[in-house]
Amino acid sequence: MIKLTNRDVVNKILEYHPKIENYSGCDCFKSGHEDDICTGVAVCLDPSMNAIKRAVEAGCNLVVTHETLFYQTPDYKIWKGDYKNTIFTEKDEYIKKHRIAVFRDHDHMHFHQPDCIFTGVMKELGWGKYYVKPVERDFSYIFDFGFEGFVYSDIIELFKEKINFNGIKYLGDKNMKIHKAAIVGHMCPNCFYPDHEEKDGTYHDYSMDIIKLMEENGVDLIIPGETIDWTVPAYIRDANELGHPKALMNIGHYNMEELGMKDFAKVIQKLVCSDLKVEYLQSKDSFNYINFRK
Repeated sequence: MIKLTNRDVVNKILEYHPKIENYSGCDCFKSGHEDDICTGVAVCLDPSMNAIKRAVEAGCNLVVTHETLFYQTPDYKIWKGDYKNTIFTEKDEYIKKHRIAVFRDHDHMHFHQPDCIFTGVMKELGWGKYYVKPVERDFSYIFDFGFEGFVYSDIIELFKEKINFNGIKYLGDKNMKIHKAAIVGHMCPNCFYPDHEEKDGTYHDYSMDIIKLMEENGVDLIIPGETIDWTVPAYIRDANELGHPKALMNIGHYNMEELGMKDFAKVIQKLVCSDLKVEYLQSKDSFNYINFRK
């Protein structure tokens, strides 16, 4: 058996990804021990305390994660708040005590064409045969699917089965037929490019692009990672009120991308020697739900 260091494993992952010129983003080791011999790779979407503990229990000293380790959008390795964070300190001490190397793999996964995370979601859902290759458009992070007419509630059940989330917010009639669906990026202000007004006076943002998709391409169902209430959801509520059936599944950022990391764990296993253990650690749903309507 060829012994690989944690750095060796990460280098194999980076060789798999497309190269990003002059890269200076968040993808890097977030803790030390890069040159320790790798005893196993734990792959997760969310490097929560629960996931780190499960990695230790599984005998894995390398954690490959998609999201942030220490609660800060720039994903610093240290706490940069102007106050003491006891949770950061305890988590950091646990990672150091167990000599866990944590590598974040975010930007490189999304740099694939098509996007590596959303390709993985498509594979895990079994939707590859429904995938409609993208047409030329001036906005990205959209995966189009065409169906003969799935019942909306069946799609919700499929996601529940695959992701095992605790609940879901949705818009639209659960009994409606879905002929066109789109898995899209996070519909938040300035998420993929700055919201702006063109010289001709037209306004442009990502949510406007999604509404255009529904208006001009006949998309029935939108499945975003995150959303805000006053853009696409408001449009869909009004569409239904006016007799134009539209739907939206708001399953959440982490739930949405979970399947992408599940698929990527299989990729990592192929990249490293077969004797090296690669464990996928499914994250728990971030939230619990109380249904007040009986």
